[in-house]
Amino acid sequence: MDDLRQFISSASAGDHHLPKLPPRACGLLKLKVSVVATLASKKEPIGEIVRLVPGTIIHFAKSCDEMLELEVGDARLAIGEAVNVDDKYGLRITTMQLPNK
Repeated sequence: MDDLRQFISSASAGDHHLPKLPPRACGLLKLKVSVVATLASKKEPIGEIVRLVPGTIIHFAKSCDEMLELEVGDARLAIGEAVNVDDKYGLRITTMQLPNK
């Protein structure tokens, strides 16, 4: 876990001189990937989905106080809490975890 934090810290600090990566692999750090913060999710029958109209409220089992998940690609990378950043949503990461291989 400390290796992951060090890697992310050096990459975000603009340190492209990472000794653990082969020279050609450093270019991979410039690739853009989808980053998703999941508020809540649930499965509903299609019959319920087609009845959705503007103003419909969808109830989730997750409490407003529960942590959000941060996913990169299809892997959960971190857990954190929602924060307000200049009237926009942000995510304060509280826990990092390596994706399952």
